[in-house]
Amino acid sequence: MENDDLCELGDLDGNVISDILEKRYASGKIYTRSGLVFLALNPYENLNPSIKEIMQSPADYAYSYPHIYGVAESAYQDLFIHGNQTIVISGESGSGKTENAKLIIKYLIERTASSASIERNIAAANAILEAFGNAQTILNDNSSRFGKRIKVMFNGKITGAKFETYLLEKSRVTHHEIGEKNFHIFYQFCASKGLNLKNDFIDTSSLVGNKEYSMRLSKEYAATRSAMESVGVACINKIEDCLLGILYLGSIQFGGDGILKVVRNECFKEFCKLHDIQEDAFEESLVKFSIQVKGETIEVFNTLKQAVTIRNSMARLLYSNIFNYITSSINNCLSGNGELFISVLDIFGFEIFEKNGLDQLCINWTNEKIQNDFIRKVFRGKQEMYKKEGIEWRDVEFFDNNQCILDFEKPCGLMDLISEESFNAWGNVQNLSMKIKNYLKGNIRTKADDKIVVSHYAGDVEYDLRSFLDKNRERGNLKIFENPLIIHEENKEDLVKYFKDSMNNLLHSINETQTKYIKCIRPNAQKKPKLFDRPLIAKQLAECGVLETIRISKQCFPQEIQKNEFETRYEVLGSTTFEMVTVKKGKSRYFMSNESLRILEIRRSLFYEECFRNIKNALRSYLNNHNCDKKQRIMFVNEPVVAESSVSIESNSVELMIDKGYNTTDPCNAQEDNRKQRSYKEIIRDLELKIEKYKKFCEAPCRNCKSLELKYRFQSEALKKKNMIELELEKYKAKVEDLEKRLSEKEEDDDSHMSVSFTNAYNVFNCLVQLYLEFVPTFSNEEVPKPEILGLAHSAFYAVNKLGKNIVESTACMMNEINLQLHMFERNIHKVSFILSNLIEYENILRGYGVNNVEEVKSLISILFKHLCELQRSFLLEVLPHAVLEHQQLSKFKCSEGYFKKLFKPPHISKLIHLLEYFYHQMSYYYIPDPYIMESINYLLKTINISVFNEILVKKNFLSFNRGVQINYNINEIDKFCRSINYLEGMFNLSHTTAIIRLINLVESRATADLILDECSILNCLQINEIVSKLDAEASYFFGNDNRNDKFISDPTVTLPSYTGVSSHAFICPRYLPSESLLSILKSIR
Repeated sequence: MENDDLCELGDLDGNVISDILEKRYASGKIYTRSGLVFLALNPYENLNPSIKEIMQSPADYAYSYPHIYGVAESAYQDLFIHGNQTIVISGESGSGKTENAKLIIKYLIERTASSASIERNIAAANAILEAFGNAQTILNDNSSRFGKRIKVMFNGKITGAKFETYLLEKSRVTHHEIGEKNFHIFYQFCASKGLNLKNDFIDTSSLVGNKEYSMRLSKEYAATRSAMESVGVACINKIEDCLLGILYLGSIQFGGDGILKVVRNECFKEFCKLHDIQEDAFEESLVKFSIQVKGETIEVFNTLKQAVTIRNSMARLLYSNIFNYITSSINNCLSGNGELFISVLDIFGFEIFEKNGLDQLCINWTNEKIQNDFIRKVFRGKQEMYKKEGIEWRDVEFFDNNQCILDFEKPCGLMDLISEESFNAWGNVQNLSMKIKNYLKGNIRTKADDKIVVSHYAGDVEYDLRSFLDKNRERGNLKIFENPLIIHEENKEDLVKYFKDSMNNLLHSINETQTKYIKCIRPNAQKKPKLFDRPLIAKQLAECGVLETIRISKQCFPQEIQKNEFETRYEVLGSTTFEMVTVKKGKSRYFMSNESLRILEIRRSLFYEECFRNIKNALRSYLNNHNCDKKQRIMFVNEPVVAESSVSIESNSVELMIDKGYNTTDPCNAQEDNRKQRSYKEIIRDLELKIEKYKKFCEAPCRNCKSLELKYRFQSEALKKKNMIELELEKYKAKVEDLEKRLSEKEEDDDSHMSVSFTNAYNVFNCLVQLYLEFVPTFSNEEVPKPEILGLAHSAFYAVNKLGKNIVESTACMMNEINLQLHMFERNIHKVSFILSNLIEYENILRGYGVNNVEEVKSLISILFKHLCELQRSFLLEVLPHAVLEHQQLSKFKCSEGYFKKLFKPPHISKLIHLLEYFYHQMSYYYIPDPYIMESINYLLKTINISVFNEILVKKNFLSFNRGVQINYNINEIDKFCRSINYLEGMFNLSHTTAIIRLINLVESRATADLILDECSILNCLQINEIVSKLDAEASYFFGNDNRNDKFISDPTVTLPSYTGVSSHAFICPRYLPSESLLSILKSIR
């Protein structure tokens, strides 16, 4: 038809495309091809032709009149040629994505003549998920508030399906904007049960007095319940209890004079009765929370705002558990087998509302990722591939949204900042806004009133940060519920991290399939048929880059097949293959039009049809010319095939037993055999039916040899990879041989012209140590193998042996050389660690050869280890003691701060932890033995203990119960570090500081002097008196005198650990060194 494909027209611009689409839309033609993207306008009415009419010529339908069924047919045909398929349906909310997804599924079921029960179950599943996952919004009366991917499995026919859901908009349960509604299921449920509610979550007053509307909703709920029963959703009564409970939660209110309490209204009581929960226990879960302070539980009352947040969070978690349970039940019912699948991705549309929150950010982030993936495949990928294949190509300019994705996902990007701020007890919107401003450098702009503006591919969108932190992690929990629907999770993963992981998994899965794109267009904001809003449509076309897609599509071939796959598939056509059609040959692929591929598939089918016709004729001839007096077995041998129709062949052969008219059996069985005898006409008719079955196997492209092709495709890919690896290995072998030859020639040349030899041990070790120090690998995430890190020790011992002198004397020379060069690297912690590790290894090598207690080695190891500990201590003192004493993580126990403390914030406790982790992993990176690492950690922990303890003793007006809680939190962070490295004993090094925390709690609880002395025995009486006086000047304790008169703790000393290891490594040339330099030093030793 006219203008069915925009790629067939001449030069286009935005106005021309809009003109064409407007004319087509006015005449009821809502679908238009535009090359790699299929355009679908929402008609807001039913215009779809009967599938039965289309089934008369389904193969033609993919290439003729543009329709959504054509995309489905194309995916079905390509399934057997290119493998698994994904149809990505995108567009704004209200553009018709969900309806088009349903049409695709419906077509595939009809196309494969699949079981009616499969169709019923998929339709029932869609209806259930619409009821629980869709809602009325400003843009769309039936808007999907979650993302959905329907994976349809094939094994000849459709055998089953799987629904994957993404980012259910849980917040809609407890809040929605004016003009919008809660999820459909709540209104259906209320109408069915005759409930009239108006609370914080829902308003069903529109049902009162509107019997027609109420009856319609009641019928919809009956249909939803029936659908749940049909797909095997158990516990429907429990689901209803949860729905009713959520509605009751919306009516629970709070009050109280000074102390927060729940108003025990009828809804509160009904909720407790419904879920079999004690009223007091439920109230406590809403109005109180508890914290652990060194084994002691402290209960604190929530504020009104916090209590409401917990109530709302509980409702959202209940609903998401229902939704996940239903989705899981649907998948259990629809589970099927088969390696091939077509998946339909119905993802939520881009949204811009008057007020946009975290839900809109995640929705728009998803659309941004889908668009970015489309740009990568269609724009960047196609252009690069055609150039690589040597196909003529003109570059097309396009808008790249990669920067927006980077701003979202890079380290310290928007999503990292939201997660970090959400999971910090001190996190707040102001901090988040400040971090966005500092880290994202204006790519995401901050505004007043805690708002940000993100530049999406669809335009700038303003988001309100105020709800981000609460929504990212639910504060409530469902521990008090005993319900089979509820999965109890100890620590709920934050939303953006969970969503990022699931989105990356989705895109990875999509990228393993061939993808087809459908862009749904919302024609007007009024949701009316025949109304074409040009500016709105032009904006949507520009956002998805339709004009650029058409320009690229004009240069592209619709079909591309790997050379080996093409030649294997069409070799039966012989040398005439390239005479029938136009095929463009690239370096590794063949390119062609849809029509060319269609012709090849038809000719291939005709070839197989001719084969079967010949078999049939030969069989008839055989039966007419041969008379046998016994049963004849006739066997057709064929490869396993995948059948399209209801008939399937399950074995590799078809066996037919032919009975003749002669009786060769025992007389007593003659009568029975005679009943089994059949005429030739019947036999031939049966054979013709069998032949027809085989003919049907060839009707759809690529169906007959699918299983065999899949098998050989994987084998050929594996063989190709193996050959490539072997080829690469041969290249490297040749390269190594060449390098060895050149090196040998160079050495001979060097020996003959300028032979240099080292006989002086000092010269050898001087060169060796300098070489290693120059190229020491810096601590990073890229691990260097242990033998390479310890290469200096082994190369030094190799040199000692080659020098042929006394080992102890040569070792003393080496130690002296390192001592001389110590000043060059004494401030470089990486080089100090590297040399220390190699000296310890060198001592192990000597020990393995029976040379023990070389004084020079032990002395230098001791010097370097103590120096390393002091270096680490100097870094640590930059944040001590303030990171432990003055960092206040717990907002409920905030201590007052002076003006300068507010102006200059103390270092965060995480900075201290990061330093400890850095030192631990840095020492491990250089393979310093564990006893040395643990002794270093001991020294650092003692440094923390002394610094904090002594500072407390000199500070005035500092200690209080709240301060003790804050210090305890910071000490617990250090305890977590010790546990993370499996060093539980490490906390003994902080015994003085932990004793102060115990002392604060004991004084606060008015414990006796004897109990204090017993619990804080690490402290002397002088220290206890000093701390108690700082806590409570009026306290009347008497602790006596224990003859320990030291008020302050003295600085710790470094102790060299006892370690007797033996080296188990051989000398290898490290990759971080220039090998020629090392080899020249070692070969020059005479």
